[in-house]
Amino acid sequence: MKHSFRWFATASSLGLSALIVFGSVLAQSRAIPVEARRAKIAPHNTSFLVVENQLVRLLPGARIYNDQNRTITPGKVPQDVVARIRYNDMGEIREVWILTPEEIARKDPNPESARRPGRSPIAAPAPMPLPETSPTTPTAPAPSTP
Repeated sequence: MKHSFRWFATASSLGLSALIVFGSVLAQSRAIPVEARRAKIAPHNTSFLVVENQLVRLLPGARIYNDQNRTITPGKVPQDVVARIRYNDMGEIREVWILTPEEIARKDPNPESARRPGRSPIAAPAPMPLPETSPTTPTAPAPSTP
């Protein structure tokens, strides 16, 4: 009885150690597609990211992974980080992986990193002009002629 408990305790601790080591190995490696291009990004709003100083549209449902491989919203993207980006055929962003310092130090597998496929970069929308009304001068209706 005593011997079987000792065997069980030893086997359990070895199994737990193997699980921890295996889990940490899995957490360190992530599969970023080779066609994902490296670029410096920054947040803009919920529909756009700034990629290499150009505004680029995010597809609806685009996934952004932080450096811990967790999905985040566009508003949680840090300023000026290096990432790998996967585009669709129209040049819109499908997926983003924010790189860890170790991934940044590795050689880029895609040498044409910052160039997007498809359309030319999307220009920032021009600000809309404000209506020309003054709060100090009320507008009166035009007089009607009888």
